[in-house]
Amino acid sequence: MKKLLILLICMLPTVATWAETTFNYAYDGQTLTYRVTNESKKICEVQENPNISGSLTIPSEANGYSVRSIVNNAFSNCSDLTSVTISDYVNSIGDGAFESCSGLTSVIIPNSVISIDSNAFSNCSGLRSITIGNSVAAIGESAFEGCSRLTSVIIPNSVTSIGSNAFSNCSDMRSVTIGNSVAAIGESAFEGCSRLTSIIIPNSVISIGSNAFSNCSDMRSVTIGNSVAAIGESAFEGCSGLTSVIIPNSVTSIGDYAFSRCTGLTSVTINSDIPDIETIKNYSGQTSVSIPNSVIGRCAFENCSSLESVYYGANNPISATKDVFSDYSKPTLYVKGSAMNKIKATIPWSLFEKIKKYDF
Repeated sequence: MKKLLILLICMLPTVATWAETTFNYAYDGQTLTYRVTNESKKICEVQENPNISGSLTIPSEANGYSVRSIVNNAFSNCSDLTSVTISDYVNSIGDGAFESCSGLTSVIIPNSVISIDSNAFSNCSGLRSITIGNSVAAIGESAFEGCSRLTSVIIPNSVTSIGSNAFSNCSDMRSVTIGNSVAAIGESAFEGCSRLTSIIIPNSVISIGSNAFSNCSDMRSVTIGNSVAAIGESAFEGCSGLTSVIIPNSVTSIGDYAFSRCTGLTSVTINSDIPDIETIKNYSGQTSVSIPNSVIGRCAFENCSSLESVYYGANNPISATKDVFSDYSKPTLYVKGSAMNKIKATIPWSLFEKIKKYDF
């Protein structure tokens, strides 16, 4: 027993040395610092390397060790770094790994990478091209936020979640392709992508987070997949170029102001019995809206100055506050004939000056 204890004690310094071993290794004209993370399996990670400039290649091996990860803030604020090629052995890119590398113009993320962590490439204001490998499962919060020159991105089918602010304020973004495995689009994921003209949200998506596409002022069309259950608050607020939207049957909730300030919107079709709509506000270009038999929030259709037709197919009309609509004299309210008497006895519907029967 005594001999065994002595042997274990002798081994402890060696284990500690393995855990703390760092070394420098030169490859393709760049010398980087690495740390051994697993001596027995010969695995290491790229450490913080300030003041790296020019073109950078992360090798697959360094000094006989397999390079598997890039640590948090490894190259952050390396403003003279212009391009990065990452080997196909790297599995993860840490938080802020390339944050604020303002001179970086292109990045290829290989198929070996599983996760792109928070702020990994945020505020890379010169980044024009990004290729995301087809093994990436998650794009972290603010991963590409503020990449103001990035013009397009293809999110592969391997990705299941897009984090909050992942591509927010990519003000030159014009094209986004979302893979068919994404289940959740995070809050403000594409907020402020003012040049984005269209978006197709695939059937895999269940939730669209708050402000997900707010202030995408050039957006002309949006297709919402038929598995979306929730559209968050202000999800499309300020999409002033949007002209029409079809909300599928799968949707059970639409957050406050979800489509507010969509001043170009002329057509809205709501296909489901949504329990609460405090959403469609300040649609100055809207001419027609169909409403299911559902609860309607205050000011839901406030300042819809172009509204001409309201279709309300309820058998038993619900009561709501007088400020649901701003103008009861211009639009025509279309209702079921069997519900006419109840309509005329229920506020706000009774306030409409023009009420007509309609075959729903």
